[in-house]
Amino acid sequence: MLVRWKGIIRAIIPALFLFSPLIISLIYIANLYIQGCSVTIDSLLGIVILFQTYIIWIQVEIGLRQTAVFQQEFEPSFKPKVSSEMLGDSPYTTVYIENIGEYPAYNVAFGLINKTAKKTFENSMRLHSLAENTMTLAPKDSVALLHMPSSDYKNTEIELNVLYTTMANEIRQLTFVKFSKSNDFMLINAPLNIRQGILLKALEDLRLAYLAVKYFRKKKYDDVK
Repeated sequence: MLVRWKGIIRAIIPALFLFSPLIISLIYIANLYIQGCSVTIDSLLGIVILFQTYIIWIQVEIGLRQTAVFQQEFEPSFKPKVSSEMLGDSPYTTVYIENIGEYPAYNVAFGLINKTAKKTFENSMRLHSLAENTMTLAPKDSVALLHMPSSDYKNTEIELNVLYTTMANEIRQLTFVKFSKSNDFMLINAPLNIRQGILLKALEDLRLAYLAVKYFRKKKYDDVK
């Protein structure tokens, strides 16, 4: 439980720091009102200007996110796929990667890392792709990356890195990971950061922290009940 609260505190502190000028100004005005002191026009005007600055900043960050979303529409999209087959009496697993997007990926290179053994897979297509440096993965095309006994595959943690060039001649990289005892890969590093900005991230972190506190309080109440 202590670890969870540490994570919540780490998310709240940067957000409070970013919004500290506005928070301090509001506390100052509220304190003057409570004490019965008059609030000057200059003080109110300063708070309005500060508030407008935050609004403009957030609008700029929203524009950056919209641009990132627009760019993503013209990006290839990759999905690892896994299939199994019997070779003699032993089951084998093959890992493919498919471009499920609507646009091609150029100069595609793959890096397969055996995280369990802490080394690369020598029998993957990684070296061939890097040597040729001309692989293009068109929409709906797929390529086999790894072929190994199913029992070894099941017990191995694998990291799959994909490096490619887009139609706009921009280099992208994304990373998938398959954990031990699991069959499927999950994306852990997207090629484009849609969650751009500073203030928007701070607001999202505050909201997530609030939801986490609300969840833990409800869980504690349910456990007591």
